[in-house]
Amino acid sequence: MYQMLLDFGAAINLIHEDVLWHLSLKASEIPEPLKILTANGKTLSIATHQVTLRYTIANVPHEDTFVIVPIGTHPLILGMPFLEHIDALVK
Repeated sequence: MYQMLLDFGAAINLIHEDVLWHLSLKASEIPEPLKILTANGKTLSIATHQVTLRYTIANVPHEDTFVIVPIGTHPLILGMPFLEHIDALVK
């Protein structure tokens, strides 16, 4: 089980590369490298791979694409793609 951070400011879903190794997941190449920026505009990484992940939150199954980056405290970050997927209303 992994903790996820719900980030309303994240334009994409992110996953740490260690999670892929632990779960034996296969990554696919992103057609164009993606520059990953932090909230203050600094470059965190240049992402070249992504993975589609099936997971469950509160007994509800989900499937989303995550970009693989060396993120910090949380191994998974759910961004706007997840929020749009669940049709979340953000006020």
